[in-house]
Amino acid sequence: MPYEKIIDFDLYDEYGRLIKKRRDISDIQVLRRILGFFREPLFRKWVYLFFIIIIIGSISGFLMPWLFGKLVNEGLGGGIKFNKEPFYFFGIIILLLMLISFGTWIGQQFTVYYLATSLMHRLRRKLFINLQRLSFDYFDDPTRSSGKIISYLTNDVETIHQLVSSGLLNVFAHIFQIGGALILMFIKYVHLS
Repeated sequence: MPYEKIIDFDLYDEYGRLIKKRRDISDIQVLRRILGFFREPLFRKWVYLFFIIIIIGSISGFLMPWLFGKLVNEGLGGGIKFNKEPFYFFGIIILLLMLISFGTWIGQQFTVYYLATSLMHRLRRKLFINLQRLSFDYFDDPTRSSGKIISYLTNDVETIHQLVSSGLLNVFAHIFQIGGALILMFIKYVHLS
């Protein structure tokens, strides 16, 4: 099981020398802390909106193959005679579903980036407040320059931003879509599933 080593630099012995205390934090604990931010009231409404958009987009995505099947069966299933009415009817519905899917995709991307950017802003504010509370001894340590501190903070927050914006929330969307597809498979074709 992979562990990430985090070093706390706030412990000193009686001579003022730095004591490095190591804590083992698993990836699951880091993920829980990140997801804990989404429980705050600021993020909660956006998370709900994100899942509503996922549900609407998934339903429209699941309906399109079914409608194409109906279109082929009713429009072309009559043999030689060609029936235009199903093409117009199902064509308009499929076009509307494509527009809905496109709109939900844009909405999903917007909410993901909004949540990731808001989380990054919140983390930077908390880190700034914590840096203000540290003593001058923390910053006067010769092994730790102010450039290194800022670099660590900037890189770590940017890494979390990339994790949330490019992966974490989209994983939940894909899990929901796979679950919905499995449910539809079992409802529609039990023998094949």
